[in-house]
Amino acid sequence: MMADLSLRYDLGATDPGAGSPAARALVTFLSFLALGSIPIIPFMLNAPSASVFGVSVAGTLGALVLLGVTRWRATQEPFAQAMGETLAVG
Repeated sequence: MMADLSLRYDLGATDPGAGSPAARALVTFLSFLALGSIPIIPFMLNAPSASVFGVSVAGTLGALVLLGVTRWRATQEPFAQAMGETLAVG
């Protein structure tokens, strides 16, 4: 109950369960598919090498930064906290 009150009044968040479960599941699946494929795509397009690995790492870092910025905008957390946690966990 306290978490619900905190989300609603402190952060102004709405109930995430308000939408269709199937639509939320589809969006989650497509998000994981899109961001999860970024590190693999360079290896699918080129023969494995040190430069392809570097491109994969750079693409992964870019995807994590994009995810961190999205989290920062959605949660209104401090930028350094949102980005740091996203990069550390990712």
